[in-house]
Amino acid sequence: MADIYENLVREALLHCGVSRIRAFAVNARCLAVQTDCGTGLAYLPPEAWLAAQETGIAGLEVELQGKRLSGIIPRYLEGHPLYTVFALAALNSVFVQNGRTDLNLWRAELRDARRLAMIGDLRPFVNRLGITNAEPIVFELDSVPGTYPPEKAAKLLPSCDAVFITSATFSNKTLHHYLPHIHPSAAAFIFGHGTPMTDVLHDRFTLCGIEVLDPEGALADLRSGKGIRELKRHTRKVIRWKESGLQPVQGSPQLEGRLDHS
Repeated sequence: MADIYENLVREALLHCGVSRIRAFAVNARCLAVQTDCGTGLAYLPPEAWLAAQETGIAGLEVELQGKRLSGIIPRYLEGHPLYTVFALAALNSVFVQNGRTDLNLWRAELRDARRLAMIGDLRPFVNRLGITNAEPIVFELDSVPGTYPPEKAAKLLPSCDAVFITSATFSNKTLHHYLPHIHPSAAAFIFGHGTPMTDVLHDRFTLCGIEVLDPEGALADLRSGKGIRELKRHTRKVIRWKESGLQPVQGSPQLEGRLDHS
């Protein structure tokens, strides 16, 4: 399943041509890369921010400014935390035009969901949507009370008929831990500013991301330390809808009472 990352890189290389990096901005929470294709975003994990501080922004500009995407995007497959995220944002810039703005399409899809899984704690987001019919099962890398580690996915995910995945799983490359355990009938969504709006993901998921409309303004705000929620005037939410025909998951055990979160 780790092939999912290689497939993302392969698709991006087919479309990026001779495009180059124009500019970028990074802060403790987000990285943005402006290219000839568009502006891509990605969540920045703490270890990547530490690497950025150690390298220095000026050093990154010397190294990466004007480079072709065909030489940067394959670095997503490397183990270096900073270059992984930089390459992801560059990759995302290739596909930012793929989204649409009719965001309400998928809300009806979830009305019949009875068991909702979240890979990453998206409960505040789901609460804002008014989705109250399903008690979520939340997976987190870190040990957080009331959540489950990735090792529990094989047991718990197959019984879920809707799955929400944070785009941060592409920055830390943990998506492959969960993919084999998502039920084929489940409606599956990827949310966040780092969502790759690619065909290879759209074959299975509804993709919900962010398109940058004003690159200069967005990069300036990121350099000043603003987070992704503070970039609303420079961005818009977009979606690539995947109609799943949600059906209740059959043949999976009902999870009753208190579950073991260890």
